[in-house]
Amino acid sequence: METATAASEAAEVRVLLLSPSLGAVSGVATHANQLMASGSGRYEHFAVGSEGRPGETGFGQILRLVLSPFLLARALLRGGFPVVHINTSMNPKAFWRDAAYILVARLFGRGVLLQVHGGRLEPFLERCGRLAPLALAVLQRADRVVTITATEQAAHAARLKVPVVCIPNAVGVGDIGPGAREAGQPLQALFIGRLHRDKGLFEALEAIALLVERGEAIRLTLAGSGPEREALCRRIGEMRLEAVVRFVGPVAGEEKSALFRDADVLLLPSYHEGLPYAVLEALAAGLAVVATAVGGIPEAVGDGSEGRLVPAPPRPQQVAAALAELAGDRELLCRMQQAARRRACESYDASRMGERFAVLYREIVTQPEPS
Repeated sequence: METATAASEAAEVRVLLLSPSLGAVSGVATHANQLMASGSGRYEHFAVGSEGRPGETGFGQILRLVLSPFLLARALLRGGFPVVHINTSMNPKAFWRDAAYILVARLFGRGVLLQVHGGRLEPFLERCGRLAPLALAVLQRADRVVTITATEQAAHAARLKVPVVCIPNAVGVGDIGPGAREAGQPLQALFIGRLHRDKGLFEALEAIALLVERGEAIRLTLAGSGPEREALCRRIGEMRLEAVVRFVGPVAGEEKSALFRDADVLLLPSYHEGLPYAVLEALAAGLAVVATAVGGIPEAVGDGSEGRLVPAPPRPQQVAAALAELAGDRELLCRMQQAARRRACESYDASRMGERFAVLYREIVTQPEPS
């Protein structure tokens, strides 16, 4: 009852939410939209970063970076906002940009919730070199640090004196339901995300080619956009995979839901991840997951229960073996799909995520002033 009361009161807390443009195709933008729809605070959005700004020139980007701290200060003065929720990552470009926003929020006496979406703390500090103490000092300026995986929660808690909380990404589990699976049809694999080399897409194509050579019936749909689109198209042509691999471009809404309903397996052989929304949406849709055991993926997908995990960096032979197992054992595939749906409902429901953030906002605005 106390938690419910605190969450209800926190819904009245005014929160300035910093993230990429709400229309951007990215996990952080998806998260921001989830929060704003959750009712966990009275949100106003402040766009940061280059995602969702397709027409921005190099000069425009520099101008935006210079002006954005001043625009943030103006927003704080005009809107009040006792809490500033900043979404960042352990990526030098994003982190040091967001460090300026933390300092501006502190300068105006606002509470800061800093949410870290990707990257590992210790390797980031190593890359910082002599600036590592400064990076830790910036993190210490937050009232609460939120990570999306338990592993990173432990890493941050070992370094920081401020409270560190793990709140995984979440999805609306009622938004996407499992579709009908027809026996005897080719295994339908789906990749959804940014078309980047780090997603293991070239290894995925090698795996599909191996399966086709063995006579396995499989199809792969690639949904998204990114810098490797043309290179992937060339590689598909060189490997003569046009009949089994298709691009559908960026998707959203019902088109995205239809892709999940039509698929059997989500394929995500990434080199590194945080806790990708594609995985959570796949679990909610009742898809088995074939992915690399990186970031928070092993916390969401049990190897042998909700899907198959392979080591990173991905090797085409291992990816192919995981897909072949599910193509050849439809009873196992069905059990994994059912387990995936249960996992999403039990652990990654967006309404529960919103309640947890609501409590944190309330804690920040009611904490005593430092002496």
